This record gives sequence, structure tokens and C-alpha cells, in this order.
Amino acid sequence: MRIFISYKANCSQGEPTEAAIFAEKLFPILKTEYDDVFLDKQSIEPPGDWRKILEEKIHKADVFIVLFAKESPEDKKSYFPAELRSIQSSFEDGKKNGINKKIIPVLFDDIKIDDLPGFFKNYQVVSDKNHEIKNQQIKQSLDKIKQETKKNTLFVKERRIITLPILLVLLLIVVVVVVLVNISNSSTSPETQLSCKPFEGNYSLYQKYIFKDNPRYRIVVNKKNSKWSNVSCEERNNEIFLRGDDETTFGIESVVDGKFEVLAHVLYSYTSEVTLDKRTRAGKRYFGKSEQTYINEDNKPKNKGFSENERLDFMDRNHSGEFFSKDTKSDREAIVESAIKELNRNFADKVPHECHVAIGKIGSNMFAFVCPEYTRVMEKK
Repeated sequence: MRIFISYKANCSQGEPTEAAIFAEKLFPILKTEYDDVFLDKQSIEPPGDWRKILEEKIHKADVFIVLFAKESPEDKKSYFPAELRSIQSSFEDGKKNGINKKIIPVLFDDIKIDDLPGFFKNYQVVSDKNHEIKNQQIKQSLDKIKQETKKNTLFVKERRIITLPILLVLLLIVVVVVVLVNISNSSTSPETQLSCKPFEGNYSLYQKYIFKDNPRYRIVVNKKNSKWSNVSCEERNNEIFLRGDDETTFGIESVVDGKFEVLAHVLYSYTSEVTLDKRTRAGKRYFGKSEQTYINEDNKPKNKGFSENERLDFMDRNHSGEFFSKDTKSDREAIVESAIKELNRNFADKVPHECHVAIGKIGSNMFAFVCPEYTRVMEKK
């Protein structure tokens, strides 16, 4: 973490400002805990180009400790106002590039927040008159920033670790789809158009897949309890029309201790329809309006529609302290609620899902539904 200390050196009489005196004492205190701390008098050796060095350090800094003394704002003889503008520019450039820089304003000489330049009024200030307390408050702010940075870095590393197996699963699904498409293309000719009979029956999910993924949670479709049953078939001119009863178990997962853990399972029962062109074998998949059910420990559907207390009791019973402490109960509830709302939007009404359909055989008849966010492969039993 790179820290830049900004202050006005001298007052109009040429004497050091209170902020300058404080900065000289603050610098060695911070250096005992942080390697990269910049204070111009301590960090610039002659005959260095001090303006250029200041601009470079401001551009690279992660945290700005800005010390405001009584005569600091808009003193045309001081470089301090220009330094403030450079800090604001660095902060805004970082924000555009996704870099979250921090600013800690520190007030001296009875300076009020309203006396600060507009940009710096937006931040929590350190204003205690006692210098020892000021030091403690600054260190507390830096420790908090350090912990936040460490937490964010750890989360990024965890996501990278978790992403690799996800990519491998996606690669496997892509291979399956390519095989199905190749088989489909090689077996299609004007003389060998599709017919209904081979596709009637029951199907099970061939491979688990990720239905939705975002920074807070992911929704995974599991093989167990995911099926397409009682599939009927009807031929209509140049189309084949398939209709069946779909049951899909969605696992709502979030990262806990560096790995994904299941917060809840939700079963959706709905009617799905597939239309296929007899000649091109291209088609679309449709969902019917769904009925939502939670799954208990035995993976058997419970009665439709939990009450609020039943739902929370279900979550506690399945995850009582194993993955989460009591303090994070509200967090997991919010994640599950958010995920279910997202699922409900997908099953709210009968709407076409823009999925390409591929058919073929790997031992038995298979369907691959290649959708923008996921690929679902069903295998005939």
C-alpha cells in the first residue's frame, strides 16, 4: 500500500505550519508499519526534479493523507493547491480504471469541513486537536483500508482458484456439444429427415452445469433430481414438436473459506417444449410457468411454498453453523433471496429461451440446448 502525505509547508510569515510539524512526526511512525510512505522532505533527495517526483508519486499512490492547515486553501504562493488538484485527478483517474484509492483529510488550526476545497468535503475527516489522538485515528483508518485491500485481494485469488474447474466443466460441455452437432450434421440428408418415435420417453441430465454466475453467488444445476419426463412427440408439417415434464434442481452456492458451499437447493417443476425443423434439425426450447419447491435433507420435494419461518428453519437445519456463523445469517438469507428472485424471472411465464438445439447419439439419444449463459445436455434413459 503506497501512502502519500500532502501538506502546506510554511505559513505566510515563513514559519512551518502546524500541519508541516505534524507531518514530520507522522512520517517515521508510519514507516515502522508501511514500507512505501512518501513525504517530500524525507523522500526527495537533491538535486531531484521535485515537481516531477511529486506528480509520479501522486499518480501511483493508493492512499492520500492530506493535512489542512489554517492558511492552506487557495494560497497562490504555495504549491499545495496544485498538489490538491493533482490528488483529485489521480483519484478520479483511478476510479475510471477500477482502482479504489482512499483519502484521509486531517484538519488543523480550527479548520472546519466547510473550509475545505469541494472535492475533499466528501470524506470522513480526522479533526481531534490532540496530536496523539490524531496519530491513532490515522493509523486506525490505514489499518481498516489495509484489511479491506487484503480481503479484496484474497477474494480475487479465491475466484481465480475456483474458476479453473468451472472452465474445465465448460470445456467438457463444449466438446459434448461439438460431438452432438457433428453426429447430427453427418446423419442429416434429404432422405433421412427426423421422425418422432426415437425421441419419446424419459431423459436425465447428462452433466451438471452453471446456470448463473455473479460475484456474490452462482446457481448450479445438479444431475440428481433433474429430469425431462413423459416426453411426447407430434409431427406438424416440417416440424417436430416435443413436450415433457421438466424438473430441475438448482443449487445456490457462495464462496466460504475459499470454496463454494451450498446455501440452499430449489426444485422447479415446469413444462418444457422443443420445436425442431425436420430438415435442418435446428430449433428452440420453451419453458412453461413453474411451480417452486424447496428440497429437504432426503432430497425429496416438500409441500409447495414454504412460509418465511419454514424457509429460514430449513436453512438453519441444513447449515446450522457448518458453513456460516450466526453473524452471517442475514447475508446468506439475502443471497438466497436474490438468487431465487433471479430464478423466478426465468420461470415467470411461458417465454422462448433463445437456445440452439443439437441432437445426436452417444450410446443413446441426446439433446444439447446451447443457451447464451449455459448449456444443458439431456440423455435418454
